[in-house]
Amino acid sequence: MDPEAIPPDPKPLSDEEFKNYVVSRRVTVVDLRPTEHFVRVHLPGSINIPATNPNLVVRLMYLLHPGAAVLFVGDDPVEAEEVTQMVHRTRRNPVVGWYDSSISSWAGEGDLVLVPFPTVDLTTFRQGTHEARWTVVDVREPMEWVTTGVVPGATLWSLRELHLHITELPPHSEIVTVCAAGGRAVIAASLLRAHGLKAHALFPGGVPHLPPDERERPQ
Repeated sequence: MDPEAIPPDPKPLSDEEFKNYVVSRRVTVVDLRPTEHFVRVHLPGSINIPATNPNLVVRLMYLLHPGAAVLFVGDDPVEAEEVTQMVHRTRRNPVVGWYDSSISSWAGEGDLVLVPFPTVDLTTFRQGTHEARWTVVDVREPMEWVTTGVVPGATLWSLRELHLHITELPPHSEIVTVCAAGGRAVIAASLLRAHGLKAHALFPGGVPHLPPDERERPQ
């Protein structure tokens, strides 16, 4: 099978077909599992957008470049197929298909082994910000920044505009993405890591869980 060939219609992918597409590095893998499952174990380079998110298609449209080929994985092949067909109908991105098994049971090898997603907890995050170890990217919406404050020195880009600024981030710094509770931070960090950056997500928790004296009004 030519891993670069995109079928005209999405189809279920066997283990071998899925492996070939991923190895080709010309297809973006979108993991539809809940955030907690993705954080526990994920395929490096995949982007997490939970299938239960009502804005899934919209988020795909501002996270992926038009024309970027995509395939979907999850723990429920029926759910993955439904999302695949829904995205295919938009005709915005070529959709290869869906992995016809549970990604949590994937038995890969080498670079295709499932690993935990890099996160930091609130205690580690607070210590790192005090030591200026992190490049902090806050992906909440502007009203949230105003309402609950921001981490001093944080870069403020909402999740829907993050893809426009990826090249502005320092390529070798330790990046930590933050939001209100952790879900968007994981999506953002997975996107940045898919672009080769050293990103982590503050999870679980978010900016509202920091002490008031560790937040400030946005400039």
